[in-house]
Amino acid sequence: MGLHETRRRKQKKLLVWLAVIVLALLCCSMVVMAKVDNVSSTALRSGLTTTTTSTHATATSTPTISVTASPSVTATPTQIFYDDFINNSKQWAITNVPDLMRYMDADQLVLSVANRRILTESVPSTTSFSNFTLVTTYTLTAATKDDSVGLYVRGDSNLDYDYRIDIFGNNTVTISKEYLDGNSQPQSVELARKTNVTAIRAKGQLNTLTVQLNGPTISVAMNGTPVISSLYDADYSHGQIALFVINSKSSPVAVTARFSSLEIDSIPDPMPMPTPTPSITPPPESTPSPTPTICAMR
Repeated sequence: MGLHETRRRKQKKLLVWLAVIVLALLCCSMVVMAKVDNVSSTALRSGLTTTTTSTHATATSTPTISVTASPSVTATPTQIFYDDFINNSKQWAITNVPDLMRYMDADQLVLSVANRRILTESVPSTTSFSNFTLVTTYTLTAATKDDSVGLYVRGDSNLDYDYRIDIFGNNTVTISKEYLDGNSQPQSVELARKTNVTAIRAKGQLNTLTVQLNGPTISVAMNGTPVISSLYDADYSHGQIALFVINSKSSPVAVTARFSSLEIDSIPDPMPMPTPTPSITPPPESTPSPTPTICAMR
């Protein structure tokens, strides 16, 4: 009986161990399968994510950039001087002496001279005018064919060095350059002449004179019609402006002009003034004095 019992106990122990081994194998198998399933699921999710991202990138379109141009800015002229002669608020030099008369009458500035003389009336301004457009309205009430009315521009303080623009009684327009020679004697060189200008109205009628100085160029128009266009001279770059009337040597009567308005405007984008290269001998002063005088008699 003892031997038989011993065998039975050994068999039970063996069965227990076998059961333990089988159970351990089952547990290991389940763990391995779970890991395999986890790896497969991760790989699957990764593949799905990659595919989705790729599809989204393909569907994205490139944006179009729209550029709107800024509007260009155009410079406008600035008024430097204006007078309609309603009164003498600008303080023109008003004097009445024999053969030289300057006075205000009926909202006009009147200049009258006789005995073969010149009467000038400087614009009452401390500005040294360089690049500008000047418009003046005037009526020549008495004049012979050789008498003239006009302007000095870019002049020095004594009007010894300047450009002179003449409108003669015979409808001729000239531009001259004035200077002093080596003996301090006044000289004049005619730079341009235009005869029989039909745009000039007859004596007693209102005329509009437009003069533009832009860098080294000078232009003149009468009643809106160009007369002398872009005359080139670089000797004088700035200076005073003066009105004038000239009684010629052959004139038996006084010359009289009545100015109704005067406007001077800046040029927003002027041409550069080149280095002066005087063409006259001896050369004029290189730089005129910028200080204007109220009145200059010649």
